[in-house]
Amino acid sequence: MPIDARISLPWRSRGLQSAENSANGLAAASAAAWFVARSRRRRVDPLVWREWLTAGAGLDEDILQRFPAGSCLAASIPVSVPAGSVACVQPVHLQTAIDHLQLAEPGSMALSEAEACAILDTLNPHLSACSMRLLFVEPMLWLLHSERAIDCETTEPVDAVGKNLRGYLPQGRDAAGLNRLLTELQMILHEHPVNVLRRERGQIAVNALWPWGFGPSCSTRPAAMVLPELHTDDPWLRGLWQLHGGPVTTLERLSNGSMDMNGDFAMAWRVPPRGDCEQWMRVLEGSVFAPLKEALQKYSGGRVSLCTGSAEFQFAGRYGWRPWRRRPEIDELFE
Repeated sequence: MPIDARISLPWRSRGLQSAENSANGLAAASAAAWFVARSRRRRVDPLVWREWLTAGAGLDEDILQRFPAGSCLAASIPVSVPAGSVACVQPVHLQTAIDHLQLAEPGSMALSEAEACAILDTLNPHLSACSMRLLFVEPMLWLLHSERAIDCETTEPVDAVGKNLRGYLPQGRDAAGLNRLLTELQMILHEHPVNVLRRERGQIAVNALWPWGFGPSCSTRPAAMVLPELHTDDPWLRGLWQLHGGPVTTLERLSNGSMDMNGDFAMAWRVPPRGDCEQWMRVLEGSVFAPLKEALQKYSGGRVSLCTGSAEFQFAGRYGWRPWRRRPEIDELFE
């Protein structure tokens, strides 16, 4: 079956700034180079990669505004969430810069399920006084439920990494109360037994929580839609697809090479592979571009749209590239 796919890799390579890393990493990416050379390229806003993916799947333009991240996460877990406000919560590490606080890279810290549950058991009695509670979803992703409606604007943690946090704190009607509560939780986390042990082992401590994506818990589900199968590690899109009756799988099949890149599908790889340029380009080559090339060569009518960094690459047909066009360089994938 011919391939018709939309793939989003919404991250950029700092490793490409090193000529040595660039040479080593990109030299191994022959399938990626094949794809780039046969694609048309245009610039896109790197902050709207979810909108880019959902639009390609036939969802409404305002779908992400109507179904915020917290609402989608609440709908995707096997626990019934009562009516109220919900938000995604990420345990984070705040680090000091010269004159302000910064958010450390999310990938620099990992919690075990036991550590996460121990922290939740300590924080929930304090939150119950505010008619709130935290629900475990994954070790590094929790759900905040509030019986009372919470109206505030928040920033996804990945968009605040390395920046002055003063400009990224919750804003809006209920922001002041929420910020006070988060400060209180920081004081509890400071001497939490989990953090004491982590510091003794030389690991990064969880010294704050980062809520984002506030919305109502979905009491009624929207009408089911025919959507392409989605492969993703993004909790927002995963919940959105499930809410609308679309098929969803994790990226586990991608990493072990068992994913069949035929037919219609969508892919969103939110968290980049760890390591330097050479390491993650080898991961991409083996997991994405090599099987993608094989599928496109098999069916000459294949179509693929790929969004990486701030560029979109559109492949239409086996012989999409013409020699009189400027041949894109492979490092334009993640400029």
